[in-house]
Amino acid sequence: MAITTITVIRDNDDAFFAWTTAGEGFFLNEHKPGSMMLHQAACPHFKGKFDPSATSKPKFLAADRQDLEQVSPGAVPCADCRL
Repeated sequence: MAITTITVIRDNDDAFFAWTTAGEGFFLNEHKPGSMMLHQAACPHFKGKFDPSATSKPKFLAADRQDLEQVSPGAVPCADCRL
């Protein structure tokens, strides 16, 4: 099994939006209780400030989609990201 690099960001919108602005990689967020959604970094859902905080629930970030799919194999692909 390969070693993966996944970064978790919680309660730090500035760090999350800096990462999404770079537009490279993928992230998971809790879509519904107990359900994760897979997004591209450039997902249009996350292009502005939110209230409550965009990172009030943790975001799991990785360069490779497969790394996130390994830790959350049932993640729902975001339709807006066209995954």
